[in-house]
Amino acid sequence: MAAYPEPTIPFDPAYVAATIVGRINSFQTGILAQWIAEYGTFWGVSIEHGGSVYSQSQMQSIFDVMPQVTAIDIMQDNAVFVTAIQQISGGAIPAQYLETAWVLTTDPVTGAIIIGDLKPFWAII
Repeated sequence: MAAYPEPTIPFDPAYVAATIVGRINSFQTGILAQWIAEYGTFWGVSIEHGGSVYSQSQMQSIFDVMPQVTAIDIMQDNAVFVTAIQQISGGAIPAQYLETAWVLTTDPVTGAIIIGDLKPFWAII
């Protein structure tokens, strides 16, 4: 039981439609903001200030202890997510987030992920 009587609000389809669209827009903006933050966490870069949170050798050690199948799965899931968000948003993801923050190669013998240089956008000038 409500403590106070609530006034009856007449049905206004334009208001309801605007509320629905506004909530969806907020949700999509929130998803993008959270994804950008997680991009920084995964790649060890500072979203606010640029540069790397970790040295190249520290990033390599993170990838060395992370199961490779997990790292690859995260990167593949990310690619699917980016494609979907780009289609939904009309290309709202900034260019620097469309690729890895580090140059990546694989060891020709073991197939292990090798962390190379930090890409120019993320380097602190």
